[in-house]
Amino acid sequence: MEAIVAISLLFILMLLGSLFKSTLSSRSWFDRVTRGLINFLYWFLVPLTFIGTFSVRGITKDLILPFTSSALLVIVVWVLIKLTKPTRDPSIQKGILLNSTVQNNLFVGFPVLYSFYGDAFMSLYFGFVAFIFAILLPDIMGKGKPSLKIILTNPVIIGMFAGLAIHYLVAGISNVVSSALYWAPTLLSYLSIFATGISLRMNLGPIKENRGGFIATAIFKMMVNPIVNLILLQFFTLPALYRDEVILLSFMPPASFNTVMTMKYGWKPEFVASSSFFLTIASLVIVSIVYHIL
Repeated sequence: MEAIVAISLLFILMLLGSLFKSTLSSRSWFDRVTRGLINFLYWFLVPLTFIGTFSVRGITKDLILPFTSSALLVIVVWVLIKLTKPTRDPSIQKGILLNSTVQNNLFVGFPVLYSFYGDAFMSLYFGFVAFIFAILLPDIMGKGKPSLKIILTNPVIIGMFAGLAIHYLVAGISNVVSSALYWAPTLLSYLSIFATGISLRMNLGPIKENRGGFIATAIFKMMVNPIVNLILLQFFTLPALYRDEVILLSFMPPASFNTVMTMKYGWKPEFVASSSFFLTIASLVIVSIVYHIL
């Protein structure tokens, strides 16, 4: 019952975010408030959450798992796209690859895991890796030049390295820092899912025009990703809690940043945005079912 209540609350918050946008987006202050919320999450709560977590836990070899998972998933999905040819449009193909492999481990994964377990450590690891792939993968496909400055100045990187500095250089205050920041993960959970509702776009048009692409994205995202992680988990020794977190993270929806990168390169961002909306809804339903199975 607690899981049902938790996922229902996330649904309600996401729908409230969508309602907030649909009813108030015409107001002159809407864009300022929305940007302020995103900046508050991105530049304040995200680094504080990473600082609080990594100052106590440090970094472990478990970080190898999300890197391996992401790299292997990209290869597998790319091969499947070439073999199955769900669409001949190269822009849609790139959108499928992005939405199938780069997922929202932080702004959706974190609140989901935290609501279920009161812990979301693996979402930080997988979120850290997803951020790197969200920049590198489209830049490689678009023959762009990945920016080291963008990576190093990201709040995820800043928060993680600040937390690690505390853990390894001034370990004596790590517990104090973590205790002082106890409120950050909870606030991040609720506000991030609300912000997700604001950012998603409900538009069936691009889905109808590219049914094959959407179906392929859904299959790769909701079936291939979990299979890859289940296979990899046979080679990694993790606590039962972290194993369950990894399995649930396998069903997380596409990262909203994918839309930004497809806009940058002109890869049918409306298809990517619409796919993300419907896969986010499906993800929350599937995750609640898988949680009860686990």
